[in-house]
Amino acid sequence: MSKSLLTPRPGHSLSLPQCTFVTARRLPAARLVLVAGGRAPSAKWLQAVAHDMPLWAIDHGLDACRAAGLVPERLIGDGDSASSASWGWAQQAQVPTDRYPRAKDYTDTQLALRTAAACVGRASFPTSTTTAGTDNAHATADLTGAVSNGVFVSDGAVLLLTGCWGGRFDHAYSTMYSASRAELPVVLADERETCFFVQAGQQVTLHCQTPPKAISLLPLTARVTGVTLTGTHWPLTDATLTQASANAISNELEPPAEALTLRTKSGILGLYCCWQE
Repeated sequence: MSKSLLTPRPGHSLSLPQCTFVTARRLPAARLVLVAGGRAPSAKWLQAVAHDMPLWAIDHGLDACRAAGLVPERLIGDGDSASSASWGWAQQAQVPTDRYPRAKDYTDTQLALRTAAACVGRASFPTSTTTAGTDNAHATADLTGAVSNGVFVSDGAVLLLTGCWGGRFDHAYSTMYSASRAELPVVLADERETCFFVQAGQQVTLHCQTPPKAISLLPLTARVTGVTLTGTHWPLTDATLTQASANAISNELEPPAEALTLRTKSGILGLYCCWQE
């Protein structure tokens, strides 16, 4: 484990209130918080992560934004789950809105991931007005605040997706697989759970402010090879994990370690941590 990897560096880390992910590969500099319609993050946690990042609401996620007193810079969804009071609040605040029909091919979260990816690298982003969007077209967006000059840089952005836990299993399943294969790197997180997607050949170190109750490795391809895990009670060396036998569950940090390091050779692996059940 190299000393340089253990030290968070600009462009190589993503910090949350409970932990920091540090990657060997450079991460895009821009950040965007997406609030989906699952279990709402605590207002305090959401305020902490969104204080210096642009924020979008995904349908029912608008209720969480309103509860935290955070006006989103964009609202995406079909309007079937957010409260009418929150929709009225967003309209009064003139939040740019992409409203889609309920009958569509993609979920609201998938549409938000696609919309964010479509914005990357553009020199400017026209502000959207409320539209009857279709799920076959990417909308443009105003991402003011993503980086210092107000636009996403051409090397992409990291999407922090919250409001993604709890609720219906089919929604969680769709979100997990969609996020793991999104055009932009996505981290799923709230104050209780996080999941970082480790792609083939990637190495990541997780620094924890408090130890998670459980650390699990979730294969999101049929096989994940070359899995090496250090800093935990049950380490791994060049292991192969499969979806057919997902047994790398409920690990924990090995005291006095406050960090773990994970690397893979092939496949997509979810590094999942639970702080509170």
